[in-house]
Amino acid sequence: MSGYSNLWFSIKNHINEVRGIKNVGYADANDSLKVDNRTMQIFILDVFLHEHRKKYGSGVFPLQGKNALHHKILMKYKWPLSVIREMSLNDSLFVLQDELILANLPEDAQRYLSHQEGTVQIAFDDLQEHEWKPTIAEIFLQVQER
Repeated sequence: MSGYSNLWFSIKNHINEVRGIKNVGYADANDSLKVDNRTMQIFILDVFLHEHRKKYGSGVFPLQGKNALHHKILMKYKWPLSVIREMSLNDSLFVLQDELILANLPEDAQRYLSHQEGTVQIAFDDLQEHEWKPTIAEIFLQVQER
């Protein structure tokens, strides 16, 4: 399994766990579609931030966890860091909406996602802060690059 595949399924399992949705046995089809949609959103965020870390992080200051997200918003908008750190995950994604697109991901990530996209996109009404766990991506995307 590739790093992208491991990342995808780890994100999906984490979202199922946070949402209390069963992913074995009988599963509600709408819930499954919602989980897939959220998995796609988090996957895109993780890969996007991984590229940002590679460009701007260093061995001494690697931009781990949410620091990469905060750094990206800081670079883009020049808002005070105190304001950025108080933003919800939903608001953070909203202000980066124009950049969180497939075209801004590496080609191999785009190819991987082309096999994951569904034709129907049903979304959860909310975005829970705990749905994003940046450490998941930091593990699997380092493996992907080897």
